Amino acid sequence: MNLRIVVLALVSVVIAGISVIGGAGVANAAEIKCLCPVGMKAVIDELVPQFERSSGHKVTIEYATAGVLVDRILKGESADVTIVTGRQNEELQKQGKIIAGSRVDVARVGVGVFVHTGSPKPDISSV
Repeated sequence: MNLRIVVLALVSVVIAGISVIGGAGVANAAEIKCLCPVGMKAVIDELVPQFERSSGHKVTIEYATAGVLVDRILKGESADVTIVTGRQNEELQKQGKIIAGSRVDVARVGVGVFVHTGSPKPDISSV
């Protein structure tokens, strides 16, 4: 299955779950605030209009780097959905800024290093 489709489906489930948890129905359309990393913008921008049409809910997305989002949350900003790294999520839960046990993994990011055949392998064991 296409990774983009999987991510779209998972993010949709997360957003839909928030509206269900909040008791919001189509008759009582909710305004859902999402803090989202810039790296998810293409996927979220495609997904949100589909979700809004099917649910009747309005989603407001605010994009920034994950680090900036965490800083905003630590300073007291609230949101219905927050997309951050696993480590950041754990730290925000410890500080009571995110509801414990509410984490849902929606995507993974991998990093790879490629070199030409026959070239020496770079030392990537440290910064």
